[in-house]
Amino acid sequence: MKLPPRTFKALRMAGQIVLFGVIAWFIFQSLAKGIAQSNLAALHFDWRWLAASWVLLLAYYGTYTFGMNMVMKSLGSPSTYFRAFKLNFATNPGKYVPPGVIWPAIGRATLAPTLGLSRVNAVVSLALEAGLSTAAGLIVFILSLGFGGRLVPGTQPWEWALAAAILVVCLHPAIFSRALRIVFKVIRIKDTPPRLGYGVTVRLVALYAVSWLVAGAAFWCFTLALVAHTNGNLLTFAGTYAIAVVAGMIIPGAPAGLGEREAVLTLLMIPFVGPGVAVIVAFAARVWFTILELALSGTAIAMPKPVLEEAETKAADDEASPLIPPEPASSLNP
Repeated sequence: MKLPPRTFKALRMAGQIVLFGVIAWFIFQSLAKGIAQSNLAALHFDWRWLAASWVLLLAYYGTYTFGMNMVMKSLGSPSTYFRAFKLNFATNPGKYVPPGVIWPAIGRATLAPTLGLSRVNAVVSLALEAGLSTAAGLIVFILSLGFGGRLVPGTQPWEWALAAAILVVCLHPAIFSRALRIVFKVIRIKDTPPRLGYGVTVRLVALYAVSWLVAGAAFWCFTLALVAHTNGNLLTFAGTYAIAVVAGMIIPGAPAGLGEREAVLTLLMIPFVGPGVAVIVAFAARVWFTILELALSGTAIAMPKPVLEEAETKAADDEASPLIPPEPASSLNP
């Protein structure tokens, strides 16, 4: 039975309110824990370094979005920087809801057709971005070890180098596409798996490595906003921040890497700032980047959708995954 338009609109709005309420609760829990463990209210910031850290962190997210746009275009979607930004940040808050990783994927699959993008490509791009970014983060971390960076306790350099090499090999089109075909067959998606050229893959790993350096510079400035002096340099901070974020992504546990990221960051920051300050910096950093992420997500949600040609929208709908049945266009607002 088809619902009247007014009833359908009211139910959709109620669903969105409940969804955002759930997401807001989990984000609040994340921030509350970070504030409690960092004693943020008692910290004395150097606002010049803090402002510089946010500018650089914004540049990091901008570089990441540029890479995401490259991935989408290389997969054959008519992506633009505007669409990539909205697709990424409008769905990003879902990672705070357990189990975390599944909700951004569902969000992208739902939002993509309203932006004229393929649902399949939008979800595949999420896996590619995670793999490319992780490989680049591991490379930056390994390089940082030669410039004063610290190993995660209980590990050896060759183990991280092997992990980076395996990941880069797995991202080769011949291997990644074959794995996608198996996944598509298991979950009954009839679409042909998209393919990313290896030359593009290498360039994207290099781009994400640069983005990790920018993130490291942002984290360095943030640390200097809390302490007058550190023993580390830009590359050691980039490697430390990269491996902490990667650990939060790959270690099973809390959504958005809550806890895992801070634990690794604390251990690796002790030689640079001391044990007491390391804990403060690690948990204050959670609040620091979450505030900017939420601001970017709010901006993405508020941004108007681009005006799309009817043929482009139809092409995107034709490519939609059968796992997520198409919905009326009016119901796909983020």
